[in-house]
Amino acid sequence: MVDIKKLKSNIWKFCFLRIFLRSLVFPVLVLYFLKSGLSATQVGMVFSIGIFSAFLLELPSGYISDKLGHKRAIIICFLMKAVAMLCYLGGSFWWFVVAEVLFIGGGSLWSGTGEAFFYETLKDLNRLKRFEKLYGQSTFISLIIGSVLLILIPFIYTYNNNLIFFLNFVLLLIPLIVSFTLEQPTYIKKVSKIEGWWGVVHEWRDIGRFVIKQKRYRAIIFFYAFWQAFQDAIDNFSQIFFTFVKIPVQFFGAIYSANRILYGLGGQVAYIFKRTLNVLQLFAMFSLELILFFFFGAFANAYTGALVFLVRNFFEGVSEPISSGQVNKEITKGNRITLLSVEPTLARLVQGVLVLIMGVLFDTFSVPHVFIIMGIALIFILSTLYFMATRAISSKEK
Repeated sequence: MVDIKKLKSNIWKFCFLRIFLRSLVFPVLVLYFLKSGLSATQVGMVFSIGIFSAFLLELPSGYISDKLGHKRAIIICFLMKAVAMLCYLGGSFWWFVVAEVLFIGGGSLWSGTGEAFFYETLKDLNRLKRFEKLYGQSTFISLIIGSVLLILIPFIYTYNNNLIFFLNFVLLLIPLIVSFTLEQPTYIKKVSKIEGWWGVVHEWRDIGRFVIKQKRYRAIIFFYAFWQAFQDAIDNFSQIFFTFVKIPVQFFGAIYSANRILYGLGGQVAYIFKRTLNVLQLFAMFSLELILFFFFGAFANAYTGALVFLVRNFFEGVSEPISSGQVNKEITKGNRITLLSVEPTLARLVQGVLVLIMGVLFDTFSVPHVFIIMGIALIFILSTLYFMATRAISSKEK
């Protein structure tokens, strides 16, 4: 018999748990890696291994969550994230790899599980009509509180480099303890989309056929995947850029917090861009914005360096609802959930390659030269993808 009072408490607990999902040490993590003796190439390798681990863990994580139970999966998620903080203190390449895999592995367990658990709770409480509203509120709360915590982290780091990992370990024990108090709803919503590995093979075979046949869908997902991958990859090395333009470490957290807020603001006003511009005009705008980001970044000082990142994050926020709407519009049959996952999956794979390349470039060239190289590469890549999109979108598909 489900305790309704405890079940209702799942709502605020879910909001609370989401605060701790993102890495609070990220604003200074690259600085810590470099200070521990890693080269930029090795930093790229650590991130790349983490990214590819996330890709490999994404498929079995849903199956594991369904087998263990969603409450247990959430508990393991925060246990892995807490242990990851202690692994960072190992101070060497392989300890950092273990830490990244644990932290990202915990995130993979949450992926789908957290949302499913929240859905189950509201279904048992007969509040499914409020799902979008309550989920949106949890996003807003986690964004605001998480941003405040991000501001504090660099100040603690400048006082003691290791202290932030001990503090984050202690902080992550709080959601771990809270997750033990969750009430398991009676209704169970499956997280795993596909049963068995042969199901995975058949599913991706069908996706491949859909991608080959549907030119518009292919053009859209390839454009946004590469566009997003370049942004995510440079974010991994943003602290090298901030250090180069002489932004004090203490302000890194404030910049990341402002980035999150402007990302959210971009999402709020995305409908204005969607209403004003057609698909190809949006592609042109996003392409020009990202190319200019790299070229302006190459010649930036402390003030303009922070500004170019803020502007870029605003447009990244604008792109999220627009890209989602464009991709959804092209899916007229098949497994919608799986087809929607193709673009972020492709973006993750491209990002994994890009962080390796950028790591080598940052070891070989100066920061301005790396930004110019990336800008030139984007001109060729996005121009090609824009040309593909022009042909696909202007043509009539049977």
